[in-house]
Formats: sequence, C-alpha cells, structure tokens
Amino acid sequence: MAIEHSEQYIFLVDDEPIQNEMLKDHISSLFEYKLKTYESGEDALKDMHLNPAIVVLDFHLNSHLPDAQNGVEVLKKIKEIMRYSIEFVMVNMKTSN
Repeated sequence: MAIEHSEQYIFLVDDEPIQNEMLKDHISSLFEYKLKTYESGEDALKDMHLNPAIVVLDFHLNSHLPDAQNGVEVLKKIKEIMRYSIEFVMVNMKTSN
C-alpha cells in the first residue's frame, strides 16, 4: 500500500524522458505524492512556488541543451531561493548510445 502525501510534491528532474517515467512509475507505486516531471532544471525552478517536499535531480541535466544548468547548479539555485528544508536525491543515470 502506498503512503499518502497527496498535498505534497516530488519533482523529478531529468532530461531523459524515459528516466523520468521509470522514476515516476516506481515512486508512485510507493508513495501518494503529487509527482511533477521536468526535462530541465530551469523548468523545475519556475515551479518552486509549489514547495516540493523532495526534488530528484539528474547530475547530468545539460546533456541535450548546452546552455542548461547541470544538477549541481540547479541544486545550488534551489537552496538559494527556498526558505525551508527540501530533501534532495541526486541520481547519475547515463544511457549508452
């Protein structure tokens, strides 16, 4: 049975849509958080007003967009702008070509 946190968000930030979907499927089977997926840190930063409880960040966020911030840069930016504690999970998933 999933643990209910229906009024809280988990942000999944990964520039690989398949990775976001796999994480979303797995997390939604365990917890009843509202899940939002983002393909860039910049997009996730725009929604920080939703006050996520947890942010899952891909370390290699900028692999598709050369001007995009990587996961560490996004993490630092979130910590600068948020006034409350957020749990972070950094993931390092590389797909082979």
